[in-house]
Amino acid sequence: MRAPYRIPTIAILLIVLLRLSIGWQFLYEGLWKLDSMSTTTPWTAAGFLNNAQGPFREQFRQMTGDPNELNWVDYEKMEAKWNGWAERFKRHYGLNEKQIAELDELLVGPERKNSRQFKMPEGISLDKTTFEYDEEKQILSFPAWEPPTPTDFARLFQQLPDEPENMSPEEMKLFDELERLQDLAVRLSYKQKLAGMLKGDPGVTGVVFIQEEETGDRRFEMRPQTQDDENIVKVGDKEVYLEMLADYDNKLKTADQDFEFDHLQTLWGKIQEQKNTLVGPVKDLEKELKEDARKLLTYEQIARGPVPVERTKINQVNQLTIWSLLILGVCLIAGFATRIAAVAGAGMLMSFYLVWPPWPGVPEAPGPEHALWVNKNSIEAVALLAIALLPTGRWFGVDALLGALFWRKKK
Repeated sequence: MRAPYRIPTIAILLIVLLRLSIGWQFLYEGLWKLDSMSTTTPWTAAGFLNNAQGPFREQFRQMTGDPNELNWVDYEKMEAKWNGWAERFKRHYGLNEKQIAELDELLVGPERKNSRQFKMPEGISLDKTTFEYDEEKQILSFPAWEPPTPTDFARLFQQLPDEPENMSPEEMKLFDELERLQDLAVRLSYKQKLAGMLKGDPGVTGVVFIQEEETGDRRFEMRPQTQDDENIVKVGDKEVYLEMLADYDNKLKTADQDFEFDHLQTLWGKIQEQKNTLVGPVKDLEKELKEDARKLLTYEQIARGPVPVERTKINQVNQLTIWSLLILGVCLIAGFATRIAAVAGAGMLMSFYLVWPPWPGVPEAPGPEHALWVNKNSIEAVALLAIALLPTGRWFGVDALLGALFWRKKK
């Protein structure tokens, strides 16, 4: 009669194969994420955590440090972020003085933009413009952060003869330098582009109007702001985004019907579209900055690898996730500390499960799959707990070698 506790050989093979399969899934996922960290679009858990639902929604969202990505549209915070990145970039690649100057010009730009040396013709007035002429150096210049307006250029051009053949050599030289300075005036540093995007674009910052309500028909009048106005209405992409977020949070607290969750899912999609409209251009600008900075490097410097990431909440979460996947994947495949690795892997999967649990009263996760109580993460976690209760590492793995060695020494 067969012993009731005896496990058939085919079952042992399948359980070991299950352990190897889960281990390979962990390892490959970790390798893919690690490889992406050296690209211009590194993987991050921010999107997954920011979309969290269920009773632990806020806890998971706060793990990113910026759950609604509003830091991307705050000029001061973005400037501080870029300054920190530039310092790490210089230290990591050991930039020489020329490269440092080129990076600073790329990021901040020069204090002033100058013409080439020439003698200013007599009778030319720079009044009511941002231009300055240095008589000693014979250079015409303007502050880079307050470039001349088209009107400023027009004032100078109007003081020159209409036809080139009527110009003196000095006037022709001034004409050429003004055309050159016009080109320089529109070449902005990345911080200038960022300031224009976040401070100067009324579509982002908002156009301020005053709301006046008439009694009776409740007609609203929108007019420009004055100093004495109180009922200020600020219309801009950022304000629209904040209002949509507040509306979503309020409706999420009271939703308990399927149609309400369907409406919330639609609203969340619109919120993501609005966020991409607001944040997307800033992310693209940062990507361009890093690509242009990379062009300053030599092949030897590029071989040093990517710039170390800033120690923010989300970057710590990213690193913890990647190395957990790699270490647990290797342990499960090798059959080393198998039971500990299986329990740790189950815990990690359950944390993924809780980000968007398939529970009643929780909006259903987007995608073609449908689940209630149980999903892929929970099934895999249960499988790992079953593996932890069986000596699979001693059936096939390093644990068998270590066990044999320990038993021999003990004997």
